[in-house]
Amino acid sequence: MRPIIRGLLLMTFMTTWPLAASAQTSDADQVQSMTQDQAEAMFQDLYRAFDITRSCRKLEDEGLNEKVTAIISAQTGNKVAIGKQLSLIDAAKQESKKTVKAEGCDGPKVSENLGVYDAKIAPHL
Repeated sequence: MRPIIRGLLLMTFMTTWPLAASAQTSDADQVQSMTQDQAEAMFQDLYRAFDITRSCRKLEDEGLNEKVTAIISAQTGNKVAIGKQLSLIDAAKQESKKTVKAEGCDGPKVSENLGVYDAKIAPHL
């Protein structure tokens, strides 16, 4: 590798790596400072996004519910108890059914939820 290219690559890594590390730290700080109510609302919002995506994109992977629930639990700092998770999942499923029935899979709320799934859940599967 030419010294100039190697130097540019090294310089790019050295200047971007601290930014990535600080972004991860700020995400962890946000989760730690999240209240119980915020964690529960976030859990329900993320599960609704998953359920809408599952309906509209016909996701049928065995064990996907468990994987997604674990991902969402981690993103909410494991602050939501299992019993509460079940009630939030039921509420999210009811909301997603209403939304998909009202808008179809092309509506603005559905599109927003698909974007949430793509950004917050899919990268962790």
